[in-house]
Amino acid sequence: MPTPSPLLTLPPDLRQRIYTHLLVSPTPLKGRIARQHQNEKCNLHTSILRVNKQIGNEAKHIFFGLNTFSISSVPPTQSQIDDGEGSGAFEPPLQLKDLNYVRSLEIDLAYAGPGSAERYMTSLSFLLAHAKTSHTQLSLVGDARPHTSPDGSLDHRAFLAGFHAATLSARFQAALTALPVQSVDVKFEFEDMRFDFDVRKEVLVGGEWSLEWLAGQVLLKRVELGLGGILGEVEDVVGGDEVLEGEGAEKWW
Repeated sequence: MPTPSPLLTLPPDLRQRIYTHLLVSPTPLKGRIARQHQNEKCNLHTSILRVNKQIGNEAKHIFFGLNTFSISSVPPTQSQIDDGEGSGAFEPPLQLKDLNYVRSLEIDLAYAGPGSAERYMTSLSFLLAHAKTSHTQLSLVGDARPHTSPDGSLDHRAFLAGFHAATLSARFQAALTALPVQSVDVKFEFEDMRFDFDVRKEVLVGGEWSLEWLAGQVLLKRVELGLGGILGEVEDVVGGDEVLEGEGAEKWW
């Protein structure tokens, strides 16, 4: 007969504190590909989930319930690219049986093409549809950093592909509508600035805004702020009366 873990001799509240210390990250949990791009490490001790059945059941409520899971697309395979299709895969690979425990999701809509983003939207629709009974917080993200070239240029058309697909996908719109949340955090991450919005769900779904429209407006504003910063530097050098130092950008942080 296996020897019981010494951990089970501790009071339940102390065990929960240990699980929290070992399994909860202060930042959203990303998949392997996303972590490599951002040079991030996941320093969690998930091996405790496999100690025994009781500890695994206790700890998984902490791991899935207290962490934010950052969902991003997995680039398509060469065969998918040759067929003109996109990848529906995402990371980290949350399992259906674990979605009931998840309380916070962050979904990156910027698709890791080439290829169509429709399959990715179908996968996200499935994910949201099965998380709706317990989901309490949702963030939709457009992280442009993985799609930015070393010289700082961004392919705007490729960046918008996921937002276009999300806007046109009836499944994704229906899954978003069914989520029991009143508002959605929408965030855009660039190498040089970040845009944050708190948008009422009904505005994004069949309202005056759409995800594609909002992403397009953010790209326009980013260009405007970038030009303002350049003009400010020029005026500063030539001794102009009015110097712009990125003050407009700060209002959007």
